[in-house]
Amino acid sequence: MSEESLSLCFFNLGCDISDKSIIDKCIQFCHVYNIDEEKFLESWVAYTITHSLDINPTINNLIQFEDEELKKNSECIVTQAMSNIHTLDIQPKEDIINNVLELYNTGECSTSKVSFYFNYSLF
Repeated sequence: MSEESLSLCFFNLGCDISDKSIIDKCIQFCHVYNIDEEKFLESWVAYTITHSLDINPTINNLIQFEDEELKKNSECIVTQAMSNIHTLDIQPKEDIINNVLELYNTGECSTSKVSFYFNYSLF
């Protein structure tokens, strides 16, 4: 992403952005929220329409946009990712000890999906 490409995208929307700090803020948001300029602009246009704002961004409108849209969407992604993490079944310490003792006594562990066999050979 570059200033030129983002400026061109805004220009294609009919925006006249002469303040470099506005473009810098937009690029910062793209980096922080890991979105490209197209996704950023789509979100920005949707936000301005639903909030009856001028499509030409201002620093104040961009900060408001971040608080109301970008942060919210970022939190949704994190929440969704966290809900996909499954807790692992952890064996109690006593079961592990019993499995190890069984393994040494019989050469295999009945509770394991994979049996371990000790093959003792004399050289």
